[in-house]
Amino acid sequence: MKNPANDGGEPEKQFSLTPIPASKEAFITPNKGESVNKSEDIPDRELGDDQEFFIPIHDFIRFTEDEVKIIDHPAFQRLEKVYQLGQAHLVYRSATHKRMEHALGTVWVAQKIVNAIEASFRRFKKKGSKEESNCAFSEPLTPLEIRFVRLAALLHDIGHLPAGHTLEDELGLLEPHDGDSRLDLVFRKDDWIIGLSSKPLGDLINSLYSQYIKSGSPTDTPTSILKRIISKDTKFTDTQIAGVRIGVCRDIVGNTICADLLDYLYRDWYHIGKPKFFDRRLFEYMQIRCHPTTNVPQFVISYGERNRPKRDAISSILDLLEARYNLGESVLFHPTKCAAAAMLERGISELLAHIPPNEKNQWLDGLENRILAYSDEELITAFLKECVERKCESSMILFQALAGRDIYKSVGVIYKDDLNTAQFEMIEHHYLGRADKTRKPTIEAKREAAEIRRLAVASLEKDFHLEPGSVVMYCPARSMNSKIAKVKIVHNGTFQTLNEWDQDKQVRLAGGHCEAQLDRFGSLWRIEVFMKEKAAHEMQTRFGEKSKKYFRLFKRAVKNCLMGVTQEEGTVSEETIVIFNSLSKIKESPYFQQKVMEQKAARNMSAENKYPLGAYFLRTLVKPNES
Repeated sequence: MKNPANDGGEPEKQFSLTPIPASKEAFITPNKGESVNKSEDIPDRELGDDQEFFIPIHDFIRFTEDEVKIIDHPAFQRLEKVYQLGQAHLVYRSATHKRMEHALGTVWVAQKIVNAIEASFRRFKKKGSKEESNCAFSEPLTPLEIRFVRLAALLHDIGHLPAGHTLEDELGLLEPHDGDSRLDLVFRKDDWIIGLSSKPLGDLINSLYSQYIKSGSPTDTPTSILKRIISKDTKFTDTQIAGVRIGVCRDIVGNTICADLLDYLYRDWYHIGKPKFFDRRLFEYMQIRCHPTTNVPQFVISYGERNRPKRDAISSILDLLEARYNLGESVLFHPTKCAAAAMLERGISELLAHIPPNEKNQWLDGLENRILAYSDEELITAFLKECVERKCESSMILFQALAGRDIYKSVGVIYKDDLNTAQFEMIEHHYLGRADKTRKPTIEAKREAAEIRRLAVASLEKDFHLEPGSVVMYCPARSMNSKIAKVKIVHNGTFQTLNEWDQDKQVRLAGGHCEAQLDRFGSLWRIEVFMKEKAAHEMQTRFGEKSKKYFRLFKRAVKNCLMGVTQEEGTVSEETIVIFNSLSKIKESPYFQQKVMEQKAARNMSAENKYPLGAYFLRTLVKPNES
């Protein structure tokens, strides 16, 4: 990565994401002539004794005795069983790192940010009034705040479970991993190990950290403070609880440019085998400043004043956001990973649909607690066993395929750019449960949309006489992880997020890059259908010379019936009739020599005889008495 501040007179100063020998400082190397303060990488003396852990990227990381006790708790240890990148290891074989490794690394980065804030404050105090600003410097983090920043960094992903995005985001079966509901469950659960009761994690946190809280109301417990920092449900962050500046701590751990991102971004690239490099100077611009109107302290990155802007700060942020986009493009939304996610979704959906109505609520109520201690592989095994017990064959073949790494192959894909506004809104409404553009779908809407997707692919299987479970659909949420730069930037005595600065036509700090990147994330969105490879091969060989034509008609039906896209001008209903007539001319086709009913009669068919986006079921187009 090129440093804009470098005039070319000397080599670039970078640090690598490859492991560094223990005798050298990891992650950041000093400039020539600088000394390395080894104490920067360990907790402050006031935080107590520490213990070393060694993990890739950062080399040795030190933790306090309190933190080690939390790390040893089974609620935290289970993160060692959950993949950081989900099914990405199916594509990138070395991407098998777990969420525990990321959690440990996030503490290291959080400590770096804490140190950088203190160093920036010292520089300001040394310069005195030479750098006066409307946004006054706020004090660095206190030992109490440092404890909670480190604790929040350690536990920011404590609510994750295997296949979490599928169960929470796609199917809507569970509450979000970073919401109060999940955190409360993790904090109070005491049966992590079969046959062994352990002290709940919440009780352990309270017993360890209560001694450090000197003031506040009796309800300001360590777990309540921690939840304010890491919970998605926290609404008001411009508050101070028991001496902890919640908004500051929250942004250090989990805003756009934060300890979370600065660990997972480089860790993920390292483990997929493509290490990235990062300009360390970004740390030097991290500060705590008071908002010019509210006077509330906030974690910011300084762009400097008008006469001396720190342009490389924005360049570093944009490089990070670009690396984040590339991770999504290359890894998170790789077709094979998406196919596996779609298979998992359909498998769970079919299993849920197979459960008797009088058992369904009880099954859903116990699901979260039941799978919380599972690994990704244990989850597949548990669902597969249940499919066998319940004799749910459509679900069974999907979990068997996942367990055997028999990943389905793509038979049709449509990108957002291929759809007009009306088509995309139809897909959102039916398949994603989004009623309008302003509101995110509720859990109930997600569940209903998931059932609509299941019935749609099941109908296609019936139309082409395929074994149930042979076809799956990948249809992600519109946002697709496209967070824009919400990190706060202070410039000329004014606070704004980077994307707000970028929308300011007189300033445009990022030169329009934020909006452009949001558009690029949007271009990654697609609806894709995958098919069991054995079923696809059989379809392409079953009818001899006509097999290729039959398979082409099948893929045409995929786009028309499931995606609402026509190959020729006309409606999806009209195209369904064209597809039916073509199939009727292929011997051994399910519709060979069948005649289609009159279009007037077809138009009067009820919604029960149509796909969600309006196409007719092929099997209902057969003219009466001609079957």
